[in-house]
Amino acid sequence: MSRGSGMMSAETFRRILDDLGDVLTAVVMYGWGEPFLNRNIPDMIEACTARNILTVTSTNGHCLQTIDEALRVVDAGLTALVVAMDGSTQQIYQAYRQSGDVAKVKRCIRLIEEAKTRRGAALPYTNLRVVVTQANEGDLPNLEQFAREAGVNMFSCKSVGYLSRTQQYRGYQLTAPENQRFRGDGGALSSAQSIRCYFPFRQPTIFWDGTVVGCEFDYELEMPWGRIGEQPFAEIWNSPQAREVRRRVRTRANRPVYCVTCPYSARGGGGSILRHRDLRPATVGGNPAPLRTP
Repeated sequence: MSRGSGMMSAETFRRILDDLGDVLTAVVMYGWGEPFLNRNIPDMIEACTARNILTVTSTNGHCLQTIDEALRVVDAGLTALVVAMDGSTQQIYQAYRQSGDVAKVKRCIRLIEEAKTRRGAALPYTNLRVVVTQANEGDLPNLEQFAREAGVNMFSCKSVGYLSRTQQYRGYQLTAPENQRFRGDGGALSSAQSIRCYFPFRQPTIFWDGTVVGCEFDYELEMPWGRIGEQPFAEIWNSPQAREVRRRVRTRANRPVYCVTCPYSARGGGGSILRHRDLRPATVGGNPAPLRTP
């Protein structure tokens, strides 16, 4: 990746909410990085909760390692939390999560559930998610059992978000038919099917420095729309750059490179999620948990 990396500042996030807070229904607070490396994220979640905005984020579990950190996330009002855990043992886990520590992931999950219990809170709705590879395909029953014992709300499996035309993908191609993400010989993409992309029409991405793009896969800023703080979001949303991206996506003519190489462009039924299972409902005092703040 050639674009610069960094952390979204509290000021940039405040500007986003000042501009969009009255119309946002949900914020996906992750993409191309570990969100809890940003120590401002609990405050960002809290600011969304105060505006009645749903929040979801995903973590590798390595940054939430104390009960105080877990309580801060619960108190902030996070709606849903995905925790990535790709093996029940260190040997299996590190085959994909290189340099990771599965003990830290397990600790993170248990701490979040403990924090919810202490506060009598149903949220965040927790999802233990596995990126299924050849290394952990046979470990899924053990991972689901851990999720049940830890008190997690959901267990889900997803396939590798990778360009299956490349040779490297063969090492991740799964053997069980129910785990095949793409149609075609050996898991290669089927060019016969395409999807109607909604991202540039309803779900833009804002990177750490406030740059707005039409899709999270435009991480090299091939076709940026504008930057928060330099102009109102309404102008960015209706800018010539934004309209041009939508025209190319709609007509499939001269599409951006990130569209041509999109791992979802020819998915064989459904997206990257292979399956999911609700393990326990999110309830408070026996009643369904509210998905919005009062």
